[in-house]
Amino acid sequence: MAMDSWNRRTAIAIAVVHTLLLAAYTLPEQTVPLRFRYWSQAYARVLFHQDWRLFAPDPPVCGCSIELLGDPGFPAVRLEDLHGGFIWKRMAANACRYAEAGYDPKRGWILAGDALGRSLMGMTGRDPRSDGSVWRVLRSCERDTLEFIEVRLGQTPR
Repeated sequence: MAMDSWNRRTAIAIAVVHTLLLAAYTLPEQTVPLRFRYWSQAYARVLFHQDWRLFAPDPPVCGCSIELLGDPGFPAVRLEDLHGGFIWKRMAANACRYAEAGYDPKRGWILAGDALGRSLMGMTGRDPRSDGSVWRVLRSCERDTLEFIEVRLGQTPR
């Protein structure tokens, strides 16, 4: 009997947390505390985020991937290949689209904001400012067109 009560309380707690996180994700930005908003985005974007491509009849023209260039002599590793699983691949794809939005053709590189920088450091375990590693966006458009765009933290060019 006690186990049924515990299971019921656990199910209710999970349902309440799920509802609060989805509500925080959809409410206007100024109505949700910043830290709770980050948690709601981390939870909802991976599994529930939808954009116009959900209903698009054609596949995207360009592919996007973030690569990590770590130690010399080792090949670049794509972010989606660091770990397995569907959720990791979705996180990597969303990070790449987010990074692409920060591209400035005049500079020729992507400025990673605080949220993207922390996410990439957490996902790769590397910090380019201290260990010499490099993050870059690999864009592949059409068949043979490849473009590498460096992702940098902060405003100081190398």
